[in-house]
Amino acid sequence: MFFKSPELVGIAIDDNCIEFGYFKKLRNNAFKLINYKIQNLYKLEIYDSIIFNPTLLYSYIQFFFEENKINKTNVYLYLSKSKKIKDFIITSPNLDNNREDLKIEEDGAFIWQINYLGFEDNLNYYYVTGIAQEILFQYKTLCFQLPCTLKTITTKNLAIINAKKNLAINYSNLKDLTPENLHHYLYVSSKDKFILPHSHEVNENFLSSCFGMFI
Repeated sequence: MFFKSPELVGIAIDDNCIEFGYFKKLRNNAFKLINYKIQNLYKLEIYDSIIFNPTLLYSYIQFFFEENKINKTNVYLYLSKSKKIKDFIITSPNLDNNREDLKIEEDGAFIWQINYLGFEDNLNYYYVTGIAQEILFQYKTLCFQLPCTLKTITTKNLAIINAKKNLAINYSNLKDLTPENLHHYLYVSSKDKFILPHSHEVNENFLSSCFGMFI
């Protein structure tokens, strides 16, 4: 059967820069990097994940699309740490997977996601993340004009958690886990899932996060 390589764009956004990756999906959940770019931000385009200059920010993304002749592709976007993103660890002796059972307070201003991390010392561990609806709306609006389909808006931690899950990597020493040291637990190398141009030096965390979003 003929296999057509879908095109995908991964975008990482924080207050200092935007990372872009243009990929083609290969067989067996592998990806070929076509182009990678870092756009530094100097003009308060974004602060704490809130967009302050949507016109300029859109021009950066549009330029990446135009220089790579990208059209009708799927876009996956993740955000860095922000006050508009809440995250915390919850433990429970029971295997629960909803906010009511885990006693997560209601906050309609946020969209919540619960991720099961594992079982240790008779406790189940969960990583809970909430993203403010106002910034979700901002980024959806930003991408609306692009010739693409916005498939997901997530966080770096959630993307890498998904990468670890799909690579069947287990966590250890969960009792020491906190949101502050989570990035140590979340380190995962998925470089072998990518074919990279020899001329490109690519942030490995960006690759791992893209892998977690794409699969």
